[in-house]
Amino acid sequence: MSNIVLNSVHKRFPNGAEALTDLSLEVPDGQFMVLVGPSGCGKTTALRLVAGLERPSSGTIQIGDRVVNELPPKSRDIAMVFQSYGLYPHMTVRENLGFGLRLRKVPRKERDRRAEAVARVLGLEDLLERRPGALSGGQRQRVAMGRAMVREPQAFLLDEPLSNLDAKLRVELRAELATLHQRLGRTTIYVTHDQVEAMTLGQQVAVMKDGQLQQVDAPQALYEEPVNVFVAGFIGSPPMNFATAELIRDSGLAVVFGSHRLELPSEFGSGRPALSRYLGKHVIIGIRPSDFAAANGDQAQQQAEMNVDVAVVEALGAETDIVFAAPPLETELVSHRGVWAARVSHQTRSAPGEAICLSVDTSAMYFFDPQTGKAIG
Repeated sequence: MSNIVLNSVHKRFPNGAEALTDLSLEVPDGQFMVLVGPSGCGKTTALRLVAGLERPSSGTIQIGDRVVNELPPKSRDIAMVFQSYGLYPHMTVRENLGFGLRLRKVPRKERDRRAEAVARVLGLEDLLERRPGALSGGQRQRVAMGRAMVREPQAFLLDEPLSNLDAKLRVELRAELATLHQRLGRTTIYVTHDQVEAMTLGQQVAVMKDGQLQQVDAPQALYEEPVNVFVAGFIGSPPMNFATAELIRDSGLAVVFGSHRLELPSEFGSGRPALSRYLGKHVIIGIRPSDFAAANGDQAQQQAEMNVDVAVVEALGAETDIVFAAPPLETELVSHRGVWAARVSHQTRSAPGEAICLSVDTSAMYFFDPQTGKAIG
């Protein structure tokens, strides 16, 4: 068993900074867990606590069937891969791969066998006699990963290992990391600030903010069912659009914000009974860019439409992002970006300064409490 459990972990640094507050998280044996969040949210601190590079102020950390709070890093049977490659420039790839085994007095023959086996898995077998200076960034990161793999640890801890690579290499190595995990089946905690990495790599994703855990779930569940406005805005690219709106009922249920009024589907009242408590009050609404479309000309029958002035057009090939001024957002729970984005078909023709009519799939609209930020319904 190599499950990892953090139970009510707090971390306060000597200067009084509270890095983690009551963090409880379980990573089951063999799972690939991603910790994601903005810079300074505590995700790297959590990883360093598991590794033994920091000690918790309170709470317990368990690896397998052992509480490891008092164990030094070398006794925890974990391997860590950092953002920087940390390779020894004077050593060959073979020597870098086997260096940790050499410190553990593993015989040279066994070191070479394990280094060559890992090199085959990572596609490094033709590079074993090269030094790091003769390798590309992607090859160096493979060597860093291989150095962790040869130890055959209970668990891998990866701290933003792809952040130094260019976009194309990051995509390639993401796929390789996912394949490696399927092959090795070792418990893995992966830290990143990149929500695309989190969504594509994690079997489970833990979203963090200000040292606190916000939500842990499968990637698609985080996208479809965020528990609060922070998770909703952090997961998804482009991010969700937010506005402060009044929820009203006259001829039907609708939201009014700025100069816009959007009718909600008739089944909304029965499908989301919690919304009834907010009738006549303000809520935070959320609309994903992908839930817009350019109105198709049959506007008389369209109930949910927004007429907006185009500020920027971003042509992305298969689709186009229309950027326009954001409606009012009266909350500090989520940052006000000043703009909304609508992701529409690449066939949509528009230009900055022009007016465009956008239809909105209001059945996919999100609602949040303006005081707590929690999802309604």
